Amino acid sequence: MGPVVLRFATTRRFSRAYLLIAVVGAAGCVFLLIDRSFYDSADQFRAAVECPDTNSTQCYQLYPGVIDAVRIVQTSGGPEAPVDVTSQGTTHHVTLLIADADESLLKPGAEVRVEWYTGNIASILLGDRIFPTSENPAGPHPNFAFVGGVLIWMAAMFGVIMLVNRRAAGAVARMQVLPTKQQVQTLAASPQLLSYGTGWIVRARPTELIVLPFALALVALASEWPLMNRDHGVAGLIGEAVLLTAAVVRLLLTLLNNRFTIDRTTVAVTDWLGRTKQWPLETVATAVLGSVRAFGWWIPAIVFIGRDGAYLLVRTSMFWKPDEILAACVTAGLPVGLAGDDFKIVLPISPQYRLLALAIVLAELALLAISILPGPPANLPVPPATH
Repeated sequence: MGPVVLRFATTRRFSRAYLLIAVVGAAGCVFLLIDRSFYDSADQFRAAVECPDTNSTQCYQLYPGVIDAVRIVQTSGGPEAPVDVTSQGTTHHVTLLIADADESLLKPGAEVRVEWYTGNIASILLGDRIFPTSENPAGPHPNFAFVGGVLIWMAAMFGVIMLVNRRAAGAVARMQVLPTKQQVQTLAASPQLLSYGTGWIVRARPTELIVLPFALALVALASEWPLMNRDHGVAGLIGEAVLLTAAVVRLLLTLLNNRFTIDRTTVAVTDWLGRTKQWPLETVATAVLGSVRAFGWWIPAIVFIGRDGAYLLVRTSMFWKPDEILAACVTAGLPVGLAGDDFKIVLPISPQYRLLALAIVLAELALLAISILPGPPANLPVPPATH
């Protein structure tokens, strides 16, 4: 019963984590939808025409009025003018959104036109000037898009971490597998012609640890793009497309060029740029299947150990099938084995990759800002002064 309870607890813990990630992502979508509703309301207001229906979003009404009192208030978003305006026999208190140059125009006793929209005063018209109120649908609103975008990307990021971590843990738990006799025999019967002789080639291939981040990044983009700031979303989408295209090109070059080669005399690897590095087989003592820490996760990997005990080469399961590499090693006559529980290596990350990761993070933050910021502008255009 013990193992069953442990598996159940682990599953429940993962389920709660995934549920929390889903809730965060859904909350981000809600914030984006709320932000988009403000823009939709502004569009409806701009398209409205003068008509008597006070409840329709397609109609506004204009009535004469007089400013009774006015004062100027400086806020963090700019100057505002709380005013008392009398129209239709009733005095109303509204807050006008103004610029610094407009302060001298607003005076008690000034005759104005009052614009009503769905039961609220949307703006005050003084001559040819339009002063939107704080109730104006085309005025400023809280920047919920920024909050929503951050929540969606947080959900995507933690979703990647959870899924990759679970897959990596499962791969380590299942790694006590050496190549079968049939794999070795099949590989031995099909040697390939190499530039320096006859041997065996194992090519890189995509795995879940590589595909999952790409998939979740696309899901995050697809869910966020329709709700981005419509004034800057295209620039953000173009930037994301450039980054994603660069990542896809890098992945394709890896799958095209990256390969492991072994024959009776040489072990060689070719990187994603087509550069090859070789080791004489006589300098390699063994190849062992063990755990290495790469990019924060413990994952299965083949480690080639030299006769002096040094680690010559590491091929992780992110791009390679360990059993295929081990089968090629057995076929070429190189001893293979399983590493002990204490055999764990932390792969160093080169300064170039650290700088690249930092550049990608900064680029993503910049694109997020472009896609969602700046916040909703103050004093957005209102319907023409003719109404």
